[in-house]
Amino acid sequence: VRKRGQLALLSCCQRYAGATAHVIPELMVLLEDKGTEAAGHEQMMLGCAVLLQTRFVQSKVVRDWGLLSYFLRALCMSDHNDKDSVIDALDGLFATFLSYWYQVSLDMPKYKKWSSPEQSTIGIKAFEGYDALLTSLVHIPNKTSSGSVMHWRYRLMVMDAVTAMIRDDVATPLVVWSSLLEGMVSDVSHLRETCYPAVASALELIQTVHNSKDPENLDEKRFPDKGSKHHAGSPPFQVTNAYSWSVRALCVTPAYTKSVQENLMAFLQNDVWLDKMIGYLCVIQLARPKC
Repeated sequence: VRKRGQLALLSCCQRYAGATAHVIPELMVLLEDKGTEAAGHEQMMLGCAVLLQTRFVQSKVVRDWGLLSYFLRALCMSDHNDKDSVIDALDGLFATFLSYWYQVSLDMPKYKKWSSPEQSTIGIKAFEGYDALLTSLVHIPNKTSSGSVMHWRYRLMVMDAVTAMIRDDVATPLVVWSSLLEGMVSDVSHLRETCYPAVASALELIQTVHNSKDPENLDEKRFPDKGSKHHAGSPPFQVTNAYSWSVRALCVTPAYTKSVQENLMAFLQNDVWLDKMIGYLCVIQLARPKC
C-alpha cells in the first residue's frame, strides 16, 4: 500500500504546478515528529525516508541552499528516533544525499518558493550563509531532544555533513576546526576515522603556495632519483588546477591562517587532548582494527 501511495505522490509532484513546493517540506517536517510512541510512527518514518531518497527529491535538495539547510538540520536533529529500523533508514537517507551532493556555487539562485510547515520548529528560512550553516551543524550535538548525549550514529551524521560541506572557495569557520579536532580524540572510533581525514583535507585547503620541489634540472623530472623519494618525497608534478589555487588565495588570508594556527596550538597545548591523541595514534601504529 505504501509503495503505491509513494508512486502516486511523486506522480502528483511531477504533474501539478506548486505540488512540489508543498509536498517536500511536509515530508521533511516528519523528521521532526517526536511522537515516537504513536501508532504507525515507525512505518511513517520508513515511508518518509524512502520518498526523500528518491532522485526527484534529492535533485531539488542539492539545488536550493535554503531547502538543503533545513533538510540537513532536520535529519541530524532526528535523534529522538531510537528504533534500529528507523535509524538504519535515516542512515540510508543520509548516504543517498551524500551520493547526490556536489559542490554547487554559493550564489545558486533560489530554485522555488517553498511552503514552510507551521508545525516545524526549524522552518525553511532564507539561506543565511555558509558560516551560519556549518556553525548550526556543529552545534547540533549540544542540542539533543532529550538533553542526554546524542547517539553516536547521529553524531557521525553531523560530522560527515560538516566534512562534505568543507570547500576551498570559502574559509572554514574556526568552530568547525575545533569540532573536528575534538572529534579526533572522541571515544567513538567511527568519529575519529571521519575527523582524521577531514582535518587533513582542511589543512590542505588552506595551503595557498605549492611547496613541491621544483629542481632546475629537467632531467630530474624525467628520471627522478628513486632513492631520494625516501627522504625528499615524491617527484614533483606540474600543477594543473591553477584556478583552485587562485580561489584559495582570495579566501585564505594571513589573518585567517594565523587564527587557525592559534586554534591548533591551543589544542596541542592542552595536556588532556594531547594525551588522548598520543594514545590513539599509538593504537594506529600498532595496526589494530580500530583507530
